[in-house]
Amino acid sequence: MTDYEKILEKMRLLDDEAIKEILMIHFADYTDFALEAARAVLDERGINESIQEQSDTVNSDVINLETFKDCIKAVDYQVVEKKMAGLFKESDKNLELFRIIYKDLMMMKPVNEEPIQLFLAQVKEDLSQGYPFDVFGMQDGEEGYFGLEMFTWSEWLGLKIFDNSKSLILNLGLDEFVALCLKKMTTFGFTEGEIEEKISAMQGFEEFDVQEEIEES
Repeated sequence: MTDYEKILEKMRLLDDEAIKEILMIHFADYTDFALEAARAVLDERGINESIQEQSDTVNSDVINLETFKDCIKAVDYQVVEKKMAGLFKESDKNLELFRIIYKDLMMMKPVNEEPIQLFLAQVKEDLSQGYPFDVFGMQDGEEGYFGLEMFTWSEWLGLKIFDNSKSLILNLGLDEFVALCLKKMTTFGFTEGEIEEKISAMQGFEEFDVQEEIEES
């Protein structure tokens, strides 16, 4: 048995998600032989073609993306919805809400009054520890990063894609990247009014706590 055949047999012992993880996330850790074997196994299972189609689409789109609005325009919601349902286990009710949000975002004008960039980072080793990726904001010319949950949707759309994140988005898939961003931007609700109300309530609660501590001291 050749080395390739041995690797092929090992790949056949893995489930679909583990092999996809090798091809789309940890590909840099594997030899060309191993990657070829992984693709061959998915091909045997009739799912390699769908991954290749996604890769081709992203290859042509990601490099030219400048803002998150560009990402929204470059990928169809139906593809994003599959990620929302399969990967993030969103309910049918939530998927319908995300569909409405997607349409609104397509019509919304981006805003980026400050030079803030959107970057994708791997924050966990693998899927066994939970979803391994997250998105953050970073200010041009400054160190550190910050959460984007309190940004308005028009501000989200205007965020510039960090150049060094584009290769990671390429490997993750534009559909999954957009799905992740949609989840992040709806952390506090599915409408901007609901989000603003919750943020105001939290800020008021924090101010109350601070004043209470001052009075007690």
